[in-house]
Amino acid sequence: PWLAKLYPEELRTEGHTLFQKLVSFTTLNESISYCVYKQNDGICEFHFLATYTDTIEKNKMMLGHGCDHDVGAPTYESRTFAFVSPNTFAITEYATSVHDSLIGEDGWIKKGQDFLEAETSTDSTIRKFEIDPWGQIKEITTYTLSRVFTLNDAEKTLGQPCQLSDSSTQRTATALLYKCSYKADTTVKGKTGNIYLMIERYDKQADAQQKYSSIKKSNADHQGVKTLSGLGDEAYFHSDEENFCFIMARKGNYVLTMKVNKLTALTSVSEFNSIAKRIASNF
Repeated sequence: PWLAKLYPEELRTEGHTLFQKLVSFTTLNESISYCVYKQNDGICEFHFLATYTDTIEKNKMMLGHGCDHDVGAPTYESRTFAFVSPNTFAITEYATSVHDSLIGEDGWIKKGQDFLEAETSTDSTIRKFEIDPWGQIKEITTYTLSRVFTLNDAEKTLGQPCQLSDSSTQRTATALLYKCSYKADTTVKGKTGNIYLMIERYDKQADAQQKYSSIKKSNADHQGVKTLSGLGDEAYFHSDEENFCFIMARKGNYVLTMKVNKLTALTSVSEFNSIAKRIASNF
């Protein structure tokens, strides 16, 4: 009843109505609880988290937002969230932008251009938080997916100068996916090395577990497969020691996949393993 009073279905101000709905309520201990609620003003929808000591608000923050986009604006920003455990959650911030060449001196998209029809690029930042036993919301980690695996990492692994050949972020019905790949500048004895990375952050841990187990099961009978320890919750390595090496690791809701295609005399498998371990440790 006290929550219903705090979050009525409608909030009326002068000439404006804000619609509100309580989404969930969770008790963490004898005195600390929190709720998730959403607000909609007809243009934007926001999700908020509020923590309570008994019935007194302790802390509050915005979890997610999405708005109708002005097609003349060069960037569209939004935010989603997912709970990893009862007291930890991750927020993903997206920024989708058109190319700089389409932006006029006034900072808006040039006349004759349209955000919805233009080629865009999306970057995303994942921020992880926890609610402590006293109801305070604390940020644990922050990282931008496009900076997780760098050109320097690729060059250390392939053993020579490289070029970024692909980088993309997309949202599916069940997960956030980030992919990138680098290609070596030169050929070594007829082989041109490539390294590929994919990070998947699933909304539900069960989906991450299913993805990992299905891929591992399909490769279980192949030569060169070995289980790894100290790399997330579960991980395995696979290589034929001539053409490729591959790592898949799962930690919580995250699945990391890395592969080098076309091993050469310059490829460093130890760097490959070390970089995979570093990336997974940040999930």
